[in-house]
Amino acid sequence: MNPKMTQERIDMPASLSALLAGLLLLSPVAASAADPTEISVTGTGSVGVAPDEVMVNGVVQTRDENSATSAAGRNSATYNGIVAGLIALGVPRNDISSSAYIFNYTARPASPNPYLQWGYTVTRSFSVRVHDPSMAGKVVDAVAAAGATQING
Repeated sequence: MNPKMTQERIDMPASLSALLAGLLLLSPVAASAADPTEISVTGTGSVGVAPDEVMVNGVVQTRDENSATSAAGRNSATYNGIVAGLIALGVPRNDISSSAYIFNYTARPASPNPYLQWGYTVTRSFSVRVHDPSMAGKVVDAVAAAGATQING
């Protein structure tokens, strides 16, 4: 075997490999991998603000053993008193809203039961939007003094 020929055979594949590697580096695929078109950023943050309004939710519940009309009338009178007190406090009427008005009836039990209430129950839920958080306590006090049976908010 001719040593020159063996050398050429060895050099030829090495030269071909070097040429292919060079072409690969110049190709668009290699360029895009080396020059990314996307930036990725990761971070965290937080913002804190004082509340600028408060929602006070309340309930007026009235019950009458014999008359739905009586239970509803007392409920309306109590609610109207709450609204009047809030308006006198400076709460605009359009910031006071009724959100539910529910009638329930429970029949008198056949045998006396001191733990069971029967008759007509009227439940009215309402909300008050208070634009000045410093007034929230006064609003709750006014709602309670006027006869609300439950207050949340």
